[in-house]
This record gives sequence, C-alpha cells and structure tokens, in this order.
Amino acid sequence: MKDIVIAIEKINTRDLLDYLSVVVPAIFSFVLILQSIIFHKKDMGLHKEIHDRDEALQKEIDRREQWIQNQNNILLIYGTYYEFCETIILSGFENEVNRGNVYYAFSCLNNLNVLRMKLCKRLDLSRLLFSKNDRDLFNIIDERFQLGISIIDKYMNYCTSGRLQEVSQHAWENIGIGNSIFVGDYSSLPKDKNDDLIKLCRGEEIVEIETMIDRYREMHKYEEFDVFFEKYIALV
Repeated sequence: MKDIVIAIEKINTRDLLDYLSVVVPAIFSFVLILQSIIFHKKDMGLHKEIHDRDEALQKEIDRREQWIQNQNNILLIYGTYYEFCETIILSGFENEVNRGNVYYAFSCLNNLNVLRMKLCKRLDLSRLLFSKNDRDLFNIIDERFQLGISIIDKYMNYCTSGRLQEVSQHAWENIGIGNSIFVGDYSSLPKDKNDDLIKLCRGEEIVEIETMIDRYREMHKYEEFDVFFEKYIALV
C-alpha cells in the first residue's frame, strides 16, 4: 500500500511539474506582452507629447514669421511716401524738367515707371491687409497712392507727348542767348538766362503737376497719415 501511495505521489508531482512547465512560461509571456503594451502606450504618449509640443512650437514660429512679414509689409507701405519724393527729386522735376531739360527728363522715365508699378503693387498689398480689417486706413492709403499714380501719369505724359520738347524749344528761342551758348547747354547758362528759361517753361502742365505734388505732401502730414499707422508699428 505504501508503495502505491508513493507511486501516486510521484505521478501527481510529475503532472504538477508538467503543468507548471506549461503555465509558468505562459504567465511570463503574458507579463512580457503586458509590459510591452504598457511601454508601447507610454512611448506613444511620449511621442504624441513631443509631436504636440513641436507642432505648437512650429505654429508659434509661423505666427511670429507672419507677424514679422506683416510688419515689413506695413513699413513698406508707410515708406512709399519717402520713396515717391526721392524718385521725384531724382527725376529732376524741380530743377531740370521745369526748365525744359528734355534729355534729363527722358533719362529718368524708367525710374518713374518702376515707381508707378510699386505704387500699384503696394496698393494691392494694402487692400489685402486693410480693406476688411481697417477700411479707414485702406481708404487713406488708396487716396494717396491713387494721387501718386496720377502725378506720375501726368508727369510722364508731359514728357513723352512732345509737349516738354515743344515748351523747351520755344523757351530757348525766346531767351535770346549769344552764339557762345548752344541750345540745350544748361551747364553754361548764365543765372539770369536760367531764370528766364524757367519762367518760359512754367506752363500750365508744370503748375498742375507742382500743385498735385504739394497736395500729395500735405496729405502725408503726421496727423493725416502717420498717426493711423502707430497701432500697427511696434517696437518689439
């Protein structure tokens, strides 16, 4: 009997060992799979956190770059007045065209064309920036830019229509210069003759363009122009 019990116990122990040999690896495998799932979720969470952080950072960078671009565009629009005045000065309107210097006037026509294109492009840019969000400022810009375009058109038409050449020729014929000075030789023109030439060249076209330029400058006084840009132009 004792031998039988021992034999049965051996059988049970073997079965238990066989059972454990199957169950224990399965438990370890389950634990490993569970750990893998937990680590994967943590890893995915970390990746999502990093992605969300990078995405938020990129959005802030994009927002900042857009703000800087808008600031640059606004400053470009604001500075157009000074660019306009500089181009008009360099075109010789106030010291060459007004005394009939045809050659100098034609040498500057390309600069006037470029300025006109800039005014048109920046007017379109102003429309995109302000026509919906700040209609008052857009109307101010539009009025001034349209006047600038009209000045250039009238100025260029005066030069290219033949009217400038006609006025210049008539003026030179009437100042009665001596043979020592050739027609069109402005560098050798005495002061009194130069003053006479300016008076003779000062026709209604020149007066009209001068009046438009004076109005253009008046419209860019601080209280009529600059003050409307202050809320857009920040120091930081």
